[in-house]
Amino acid sequence: MRRYLPVPQDIDGPVGGFRLSPQALLRPSQRSRCAIWLVSVFLLVPTLSHGQDKHSPNVFLSSVAEQRSQFDLQVHNPFRECTPAIALVALRFDLAWDKGFTDFTFLETYKGRILAAVGLCLLQFVFIGYLLIERSRRRAANERLLASRAQLAKTFQFNPQPMSLTTQLDGRYLDVNESFLRMSGYTKEEVIGRTSTELNIWDTPGTRHELVKRVAERGSLRNTETRFRTKTGAFRTLFSSIETLNIDGEPCLLFASSDITERKLAEDRFRRFFDLPLVGMAITSPTRRFLIVNQTLCQMLGYSPEELTQMSWTEVTHPDDIAENVRLLDETIRGETEGYMMDKRFIHRDGRIIYTSLSARCVRDEDGSIDQLVLIVQDITERKQAEQWLSELTGRLLRYQDEERRRIARELHDGTAQGIGVILLNLARVKRAAASLDAGSQDRLTECITLGEEALKDIRTLSYVLHPPLLDQAGLSTALHWYVKGFSERSGVKVDFVEVGDDGHRMPPDVEYSLFRVVQECLTNIRRHTNSETATISLTRTSDTVILQVQDFGTHLEVETRCNGEGIEGLGVGIPGMRHRLRQLGGDLEVKTTTQGTTVTATVPVKWVNYDPNTVS
Repeated sequence: MRRYLPVPQDIDGPVGGFRLSPQALLRPSQRSRCAIWLVSVFLLVPTLSHGQDKHSPNVFLSSVAEQRSQFDLQVHNPFRECTPAIALVALRFDLAWDKGFTDFTFLETYKGRILAAVGLCLLQFVFIGYLLIERSRRRAANERLLASRAQLAKTFQFNPQPMSLTTQLDGRYLDVNESFLRMSGYTKEEVIGRTSTELNIWDTPGTRHELVKRVAERGSLRNTETRFRTKTGAFRTLFSSIETLNIDGEPCLLFASSDITERKLAEDRFRRFFDLPLVGMAITSPTRRFLIVNQTLCQMLGYSPEELTQMSWTEVTHPDDIAENVRLLDETIRGETEGYMMDKRFIHRDGRIIYTSLSARCVRDEDGSIDQLVLIVQDITERKQAEQWLSELTGRLLRYQDEERRRIARELHDGTAQGIGVILLNLARVKRAAASLDAGSQDRLTECITLGEEALKDIRTLSYVLHPPLLDQAGLSTALHWYVKGFSERSGVKVDFVEVGDDGHRMPPDVEYSLFRVVQECLTNIRRHTNSETATISLTRTSDTVILQVQDFGTHLEVETRCNGEGIEGLGVGIPGMRHRLRQLGGDLEVKTTTQGTTVTATVPVKWVNYDPNTVS
């Protein structure tokens, strides 16, 4: 059964009561689809038979016009609301059905074109889907762009850093934020539309030209220090970054700045203090590199600032002081301390040793790590030389004192004591032969003998305190035993003496004499300044060290008091003198006082020697 479909008389004729034209019927979004449909039509039914002119497109369109009157468009035209292209496709398909679909050779003949038309239709649907998806993506992208622009504008306006947007050509201000206005003192109306030259914001006329030139060469500029003149004429120091932008085809510059005026003033004050010729100063890194040095430190070490900033402080430190300095630095890096102090030796460029007093303080970042260390270095070479000279002088004085004591002790023992002894013998003879004397004379004679005996005892004690003969003849241990016994008898303080590690070897004479003086000073302090009734002395010997410890069990021991007052025990030079004497021997003296008493510990490195009494003077 034949099917009839309505078709327009011509492409511009009325269809279904409407005047149709391609421009009126097809919207721009439909034209691409109609092109695909038309291609499909002409691929599907280009001819209805091979080589027949009556089925050419012109003849076909003529036949369509002739059949126009056979159809009732109002009743039988289901495509009356479709585009002419759809109606044309339907008509073509109807004619193809009328002429060829009843014959199986039509499918065989046009199978390829049918498949191509179907494929084009599918391609159209894919293309339409792609356009819809792309339209959705563009809409979303536009929305994101608008949101981003709004966020950027908000960030620009409310940024705490001064920001401005200017044209690159003449520096005309297009926009500024609130921070810029607060910093500059201008209002927005006074700035927008005017150039930086008109506002005279740069410190020199060529500043902006130089900045624009650098931006043009590099594309952007980072962390540049500039000076900005405010409305009042005062200058602010800015740390600026500049980025190029293109707005509506016009090159522009975006300035983002940080106001570092206060920091700059603080840096200038620090720099003036840093450069004062008082002490050497340096800023170093945690990796031990010199970052900044002042001229005083350079003069101290004999290097220029450029040379020192290429070095680490370990390169100019005395080798014997490096380990201690590194230990203190590591403690600071670990957060155990915030700095350290030490006496340190540097090596001058010419090889001289420079004695210094070093103070270091760290500067930490927000995460607690060390950013820099500030060093203060004071040259104490002259002080050290004076101390060394004083130490040598003190040592000589102590030796002279010891020699004089030995001489006086010997003279008292060998001269004065012997003379008093002879006097006592003569007085004893006189007493035996003075039976005829009256009672008064005999009493006076007896008193003289008693005073002579006491004087002889005191002279012998004084001679021993000044320089005990047993110390030279028998050694420290025997001398201490004899001295402790006599001290207990004279003072009433019970003293226990314990010796550990005695293998029969003698210590050097200087060591024995110094340790004997330590015991002498400690026992004198115990008798004069404490209420202790007992004391202990221990002498411990090792292969290379001797340790002497004196302990009392009283209170209020004034260990630093010079004990050379009344009494024959008060002939020493005090604990400070003993400490100095031991340091000259490479040892040390430590004093610890608690509520239970005071302990004095003397430590001296020694080399043991064989005792030869014939070498003792």
